[in-house]
Amino acid sequence: MARKCTDCRRDLPEENYYWVSRSSGKLRGQCKDCMRARKLEQRDPTWTPACSRCGQRLAERAGSGRRLCDSCFDETYVLEDRRTNGAHRIRLKSCTLCGGEKERFQRGKVCVACRPWLRYAASLRSFGLSPAEYVAIFQAQGGACYVCGARPGKTRLCIDHDHSVPVMRDAIRGLLCDECNYSRLPRFKEDVSMLQRAVDYLTDPPAQRVLNSITAGTPPPPPPGGLVIFDRSGGEELDVAARLLALTASESEVATRPGTPPVGSQRRPGTRATGTRSTGRTSGARRRQQAGEADG
Repeated sequence: MARKCTDCRRDLPEENYYWVSRSSGKLRGQCKDCMRARKLEQRDPTWTPACSRCGQRLAERAGSGRRLCDSCFDETYVLEDRRTNGAHRIRLKSCTLCGGEKERFQRGKVCVACRPWLRYAASLRSFGLSPAEYVAIFQAQGGACYVCGARPGKTRLCIDHDHSVPVMRDAIRGLLCDECNYSRLPRFKEDVSMLQRAVDYLTDPPAQRVLNSITAGTPPPPPPGGLVIFDRSGGEELDVAARLLALTASESEVATRPGTPPVGSQRRPGTRATGTRSTGRTSGARRRQQAGEADG
């Protein structure tokens, strides 16, 4: 099976690598040729190793083990907080929400102060907001939805943003409730002119202006299209009252027509019953005849 050398980047069979441990079956990353070349370089008294992180040559030869330059060492380990045996502690990564330092022996990606924000962590990360910035926007709006003024209940206020802006942090506009964010504003399609007309409609209704301008006794104008019933054949306007009267008369004529069965009856009008069922008297005579009790 071939492996790629970490130094020369050649694909070589496993016979060209030294063993790290035969019991575990691990091989070294460098091939035998690269290992021999490195051993020859280390025999030079002026040779210095390179940083295993950045690859920069160290100023002096150090002891065995993993070698790091000063900048990489400060980024990796904590100098003032050592273990009881004198070993350095690995520096913890910063909190993914606030960017502060996390407490040691605390599992998770956030610090203790940001733990109450774990349910909203994904939303805050997507917008690039910290909990302190969210609270600042919330307080600037008076602790309520900016449009309707509703206070947050069981759920938090949504982060509203402009979808046309590619950068999420620059697209943030404010905090809105679910009804305003998902129902009210989308109905206007974020059209500013339409929203302004809606404001003018509520503050200054156009119907009131028209009613105040019309005086009593004004002659009626011709009816606008689509509001008056017209006959399709002649195009003349019909009398609505006469039409309703004609419909009422036709309904009463149908209701009083002879032979009409009552409501709920399944018998057809003008037909006679053809079933075998008869009255109780006839059925009694038939029973007596079958029993031999009928008169001869």
